[in-house]
Amino acid sequence: MTDERVYRILVVNDDFNPVGGAETIVANTIAELRKIGHDVFHLAFGNRNVRERRLRVIRDPAWDLLRYVSGATLHPVGLIALQRILNTFNPHIVHLHNIDKHILTILLPLKRHRVVRTILDYGIVCPALWGVHRDDMRVCDQGIGLKCLRHGCLTPVSYPTHAYLFSLKYFLQKRHVSTFMTATNRLKVFMEDAGFRNIDVMPYFSGKTADAAPAAARPTGKVLFVGRLEENKGCRILVEAMNTVAKIFPDVRLTIAGDGTERSSMEWLTSQLGLSHIIRFIGHVPESEVDTYYSESSLLVVPSIWMENSPVVIYDALALGLPVIATDRGGNAELVKHRENGLIVPPCNADALAEAILELIHNKPLLIAYGECSRRLSENVTKDRYFDRLQRVYRDLIETTPNGKNKALYN
Repeated sequence: MTDERVYRILVVNDDFNPVGGAETIVANTIAELRKIGHDVFHLAFGNRNVRERRLRVIRDPAWDLLRYVSGATLHPVGLIALQRILNTFNPHIVHLHNIDKHILTILLPLKRHRVVRTILDYGIVCPALWGVHRDDMRVCDQGIGLKCLRHGCLTPVSYPTHAYLFSLKYFLQKRHVSTFMTATNRLKVFMEDAGFRNIDVMPYFSGKTADAAPAAARPTGKVLFVGRLEENKGCRILVEAMNTVAKIFPDVRLTIAGDGTERSSMEWLTSQLGLSHIIRFIGHVPESEVDTYYSESSLLVVPSIWMENSPVVIYDALALGLPVIATDRGGNAELVKHRENGLIVPPCNADALAEAILELIHNKPLLIAYGECSRRLSENVTKDRYFDRLQRVYRDLIETTPNGKNKALYN
């Protein structure tokens, strides 16, 4: 790290949850900034109140209706807490991450502060977050309109609220946020089409170290999925693909590391397909233990249905020298180079996914070549490189706004 200046940084996100890629990015960012020497205060929202040194978690209402109202309007406790922190902590920089659940509460007090935001998903351009039509699963041109109703992404009842919040979110962010950072060029293009400016493309990094088994020592026939078991992650498509793979290679095995609302239905599907001896569900795995499953696997599959911006699991696979099969969604293809360190397949297509797994799963020379390429590619997305660039963003904003007031980026 070349920047020796110490800054007071307020990091804000709307979901204090230790599980998930976005939450991992927030936690890793805070930990590394503190390690560098910056003074970091973390403000978040969650299911419980937390008051610790440099950490304040605001409890969301337990009732669904109240939670919805506080998100659509203002969260009084959150608003007061944020204003108090701004006054007492007096940050040089306010660094926002996911804030859509409390967009007004978080953005309204920030008019006279230096604000940057890391964009972690397609919620910045898609009111339904997915970035694809729910009826035909085609990639949307993003933004809100009657197409959201036509394709089943929003209901007629929810549409007016979404339209109001989405328009207000555009207005406030374009005036209060000086710099946006996102990990992929693909999302940057969508944001620019929506009228956003000052967007830096900054790929994330892995917290893993390349000390796992060398590519040549990896087994064959072992497939790994790591992620939440929700519809948008596409794990059901993977289970269906394994039905085809198992008929050709009965010794293949799939480990599914993760939990979510779809777990029971996928376990039922696995049983119905007669794959219980091939597919094992191990639930959520602590970050400290997940490396074991990477080292025991031949390849990682990322079968996303929605527009994944830049999955943390792919960064981890690169760092640990694991080939990846991923769908052509979001920024997956910016990390997985087709036929260099893995394969890119069309989404929602169990046959295409099965074909890709069959091509790699017992091809030892190809697994070795792709695994070694993953390690090489990981050298381009290192932690040091990420934080050098992040601190440069901080420094440039501070130097160009000495009085703390945001630049006027939009007329």
